[in-house]
Amino acid sequence: MGTISVNGKAHDIALQQSNAESVPMPVYPYEYYVANATYTYTGSKTFGKGETIPDGIHLVNGSVTVQGDVNGNVTIVATGGISVKSQTVNLTYADEKYKVALYSRDGNISFTSNGVTVKGVIYAPNGECKVASSTSRFTGAIVGNTVDISGQDMTLNPLDYGTGN
Repeated sequence: MGTISVNGKAHDIALQQSNAESVPMPVYPYEYYVANATYTYTGSKTFGKGETIPDGIHLVNGSVTVQGDVNGNVTIVATGGISVKSQTVNLTYADEKYKVALYSRDGNISFTSNGVTVKGVIYAPNGECKVASSTSRFTGAIVGNTVDISGQDMTLNPLDYGTGN
């Protein structure tokens, strides 16, 4: 069982439940993304400043660094870690089946950006999801072996699977 830590101030996290029973971690099959990738990259990938990431499912056999703006319907799946250091992140999942936005199969996912808006699941089943961000809004779930949230004025709401919101 992993851990969750939340630090900072003025967070609005919906559906919190103290002393809840543990639930099994959801499983999103990596093979699904291999079969349905719009773009595939061999080796680690950096999406640089001034580069727009095209809509679709991006499969990276390695680690990912996002330094460019992310706007649109994008799902990034990596075998290694995912680091988001962008100034502008307005991301909605491209994966219609599982609604995953970011998926690290064997690594960690970290955000060190402010003003982030993400709609979809952030998933690192074997690693840590670390969000060090302020004035950010997440609609979906942050799922990892460990989850560490810090910063201020962050909102986390569940994704409504019934209406697509």
